[in-house]
Amino acid sequence: MTIPMRLCDCALSGATVTCTRTNGTSFGSLATANSVNLSSQASGVLQATQFPALSGDVTTAAGSLATTVGKIGGESVTLAGPFSTAGAYGVTLTATGATNVTLPASGALATTANIAAALPSAATSQLYAGSGGAGVAAPVTTGSGVYAALGTALGAANGFGGVSANNTYTGNNTHAGIETFTGTSSNVAALFTNAAEPATINASTLGATLSFYFASQSVYVSTANQTANWTVNFALSSGATLNSALAVGQTVTAVVVASQGTTAYYNAAVQIDGTAATPYWQGGAAPAAGNASGYDVYTYTITKLTSTPTYLVLASLTQF
Repeated sequence: MTIPMRLCDCALSGATVTCTRTNGTSFGSLATANSVNLSSQASGVLQATQFPALSGDVTTAAGSLATTVGKIGGESVTLAGPFSTAGAYGVTLTATGATNVTLPASGALATTANIAAALPSAATSQLYAGSGGAGVAAPVTTGSGVYAALGTALGAANGFGGVSANNTYTGNNTHAGIETFTGTSSNVAALFTNAAEPATINASTLGATLSFYFASQSVYVSTANQTANWTVNFALSSGATLNSALAVGQTVTAVVVASQGTTAYYNAAVQIDGTAATPYWQGGAAPAAGNASGYDVYTYTITKLTSTPTYLVLASLTQF
């Protein structure tokens, strides 16, 4: 018996049905195979309902194309709601009205080139240093100050307040370079309740010329009795001039303490960067002698008046 069908002819022989295409060719081996390898034995478009379940970093449910990304580059990441990563330098972005960015309490950012451009508006920005520090409180403005604040907050996580009106430093903080504190019309720029100045203690005399380097100390103490009059030469360091360090209108103060024996000596000349300077001495006259058997304390206040440069040097001698 032959059973006509739309695209094929089927013949019944006993309990066996044999079907061929209408052109007389067979269906091929796939028609009777127990399984089919879709990657090598078939082509075409797989229906969404037939999509298999995926597991691992990317997961799906069988028959669904909805995909969940669990990890990127081996690091866990959540793409629904707040964005976060896990690992040594995890980052969490949380939308809570204002834009909050939680950064690790240790480690370093790979680059800061685009931080300013990536920050939201200054009125709603808050940057946090993580559990180890207070971070940078709003408002935050872009510019070089942002990078300096981030470097301190992220690198040390020591409580630096960041770019805001009032900041409190706790613990031990070291700042290299120039830190500028401007204050406001109603607030002082800086308040120090417990501060110390570095002093150099020298068990020898001041010698013929004392090189006073502001980069090394604020106070220079010679504990040996002086044996001759001396010149003091002020500079920033052995390799940098005071002229290069000071802008017009800036002032530095130095103190020189000289031990005196029964025969006393005195500061006979003052230089700045090796060039003679004429101080204005307290009382109107330069010292012509030292004070025996004690300590003579010289105080110098140096103000840069012009870029040529010229300086105003105010000096005093006090006997102890």
